Amino acid sequence: MQSGLNLGADFLGGLSTKSVEPAYTIRLSSGASATTVYGKETANRGEAGPPQMNLPLTFPLQKPEQCLACPYNLIGQGFVPDHVPSNPRLAFLAEAAGETEMMDRGPLLGATGRMFFHQLLHPVGLTREDVILANVLRCHPPENVMPIGQLRKDAEKMCRMYDKLHQIKHDDSVGLVDGGLHSYSPDYFLITVHPSFVNRTWSILRVAQEDIKKSLRLAEGRRLLVLLGDTPMKLVCSDLEGGVLKWRGHHGVLDWKKFQERFK
Repeated sequence: MQSGLNLGADFLGGLSTKSVEPAYTIRLSSGASATTVYGKETANRGEAGPPQMNLPLTFPLQKPEQCLACPYNLIGQGFVPDHVPSNPRLAFLAEAAGETEMMDRGPLLGATGRMFFHQLLHPVGLTREDVILANVLRCHPPENVMPIGQLRKDAEKMCRMYDKLHQIKHDDSVGLVDGGLHSYSPDYFLITVHPSFVNRTWSILRVAQEDIKKSLRLAEGRRLLVLLGDTPMKLVCSDLEGGVLKWRGHHGVLDWKKFQERFK
C-alpha cells in the first residue's frame, strides 16, 4: 500500500476549463514524505507582486470597485481584507466574513474568532500578529449561508484577486496594498475543521487543538497554509471527495503559482 495519496491531473476540478497540472499533493496524516505529481515543490518566491491598488474603504459596507464585476456583489455584504502581519509564522484560510468581521473590517474578530484564539492559538503561543488570516470570500454571506453552484464558483474566483492584497489602516480609513497570501506564497497545507464547528461541537475541541499543534510542527521550514473547514479545503483541494471530517489532519505540498493559475 502506498504511504501517500497522490492526486493526478485527471482528478483536478475547479473553475477553469484549461488543462493544468494539480497544484498540490496530499499525504495521509500518518504517512511518510509526499511525492509531488507536478515535478517541483517550490512556489517561485522571486515573482514580482501585483501593482498597488489604492482602494480607500471608509464605511463598513463599502466595497472596492473591483467587486462590481462579481455576480455575488449585490448579495454578499461588506468587504473584509486579509490580516497580514509583517513576519507571519503561518497562515489560516477560513470560509467567509461574519457580521462582526464585516462591521470591524477584520477576519476572525467575532465569537468564533475569540474561541479560535483563546482555545486554539493562545495555548500554543500564537497571537494575532503571528498569523495571516484570510477568507475564501471576503464579503459576508447573508444569514451566514454560502452561495451555491455556479454563483459560488464565480464569487470564489473573483475573490482570488484579493489574495494579492492586504489592508493598511490610517486613522478611521482602510486601504489595500499589494502583498498578502500571494507574497507569503504558501508551499504546504494542512486541513482542519473550521472554528465555528468547534463552537457548535465542543466534543471536537481536543481534535482541533491537536491539529493546531501539528500545524506548528509542519510550519518549521515551510510556509504553511491551514485550511479551516470544507470551503477552503474544496477551494485548494477541489477533487477531494467527502467532507473535512474525513480529511482533517491530512497535509501535503502546495504549489501556490499553479493554484493561482486555475483562476485566470
